[in-house]
Amino acid sequence: MLSYEDNNLLTRTGADTPGGDFFRRFWLPVLERAEIARPDSPQVRVRVLGEDLIAFRDSDGHAALVSAWCPHRGADLFYGRNEQGGLRCAYHGWKFDRTGQCVDLPNSREGEVGKRNVRIRSYPTREYGGMIWAYLGPADREPKMPDLGWGDSPDDHFLTQRLEMPGNYFQYIEGALDSSHVSFLHSSVADQSSSLSEGENFMPGQIYSDRSPIWEILDNTPYGLMAGAVRGSRESGNVRVSQYFLPCHIRIPMPVGAPSVSIFIVPADDEHSIVFSHNWKPHAAFSAEERGFLARIGAHVELQPGTRKPIFTRENDYGLDREKQRTETFTGIPGVILEDHAVQQVVKGQLIADRSSEILVQADKALVAGRQRMLAGIKALMKDGNAVEAAEADHRWHAVDVQLKGRTPRDAIAETLRVEVETRDQHAAA
Repeated sequence: MLSYEDNNLLTRTGADTPGGDFFRRFWLPVLERAEIARPDSPQVRVRVLGEDLIAFRDSDGHAALVSAWCPHRGADLFYGRNEQGGLRCAYHGWKFDRTGQCVDLPNSREGEVGKRNVRIRSYPTREYGGMIWAYLGPADREPKMPDLGWGDSPDDHFLTQRLEMPGNYFQYIEGALDSSHVSFLHSSVADQSSSLSEGENFMPGQIYSDRSPIWEILDNTPYGLMAGAVRGSRESGNVRVSQYFLPCHIRIPMPVGAPSVSIFIVPADDEHSIVFSHNWKPHAAFSAEERGFLARIGAHVELQPGTRKPIFTRENDYGLDREKQRTETFTGIPGVILEDHAVQQVVKGQLIADRSSEILVQADKALVAGRQRMLAGIKALMKDGNAVEAAEADHRWHAVDVQLKGRTPRDAIAETLRVEVETRDQHAAA
């Protein structure tokens, strides 16, 4: 359980909060590259850490992230024109470049002199892994862009979807760190196996035959946390290793050789989150069959037209089909992402969970460790003003699903990660 004070530290990320200050010391993904794919393409609304922003790509192809509000009369720049190197307000024509500097005051006699004194807030951006990242913190504390091991893979090696969702960000973090829920939430009715169709099951059978994993907190790393959920015996069991990169990146365990799966959960504000589902293949583009597979399992969901919101939401019970729940899948909800959202978005009727009255068990060990690691980072920043160690740590480690084959969990993981790194480095050198 968490105290009221610690729960507030963990869940509040707006301006001038310790949690918000901590988030602002990291590079954060804010939208998919494809959302502003072309120079002068339409701008996109983005809300991050309680701040309303506009993302656009200027005429030279540079991605920009600026305040959503024109400083003249407060008009919404979303309705403006992205043209000729800047974003022009639809109300009176004031225009701003990607740095936030005003470059035109067409309705003002102050003209060239006046525009030099007018600017809007802007943030530095980077493009990496099919996403656009932004740094929203103090300019003199900007960390290096993290190396997540993706290298310079082309865009067709990534599949990414950005969702705008209700619910505090850490509820999604906890769900991604919770391995025991997979044995229930994502299972079938008939035999407690995966809810996926035959031939599409990327999860080992032990998840459904041993539904109470033993957690090992393998390392409190500079970047966050590495934890393993151990199922079955040493001879025939397996361990699923999750990686938690502070402040909001979880890598989901996958079998060796499978595409990597990452979940990024960036606070839009305290009661809403930006959830990225991100898949990467290091050596090849995603095929049409693989894209279809991700759609079938619900890893990417259908969106309401013109939005980043799923068609199935709490308002329509996430597409719940009671007959399918009775005869086919444990939930009757279509796909793993929507199943997760149904149980994570609202907790005891609230969009921000109250963690002071929980009943926790051993299976919750990893999410408790994740809370402690995040709180430790926030409190360290409050104490000494420094978050560089976590922000600049090695982020390349993947999450893996490993068969033990007589080894201890630590030995099996160490050997798998060593081979993975050697293979990745060989590929990079080639």
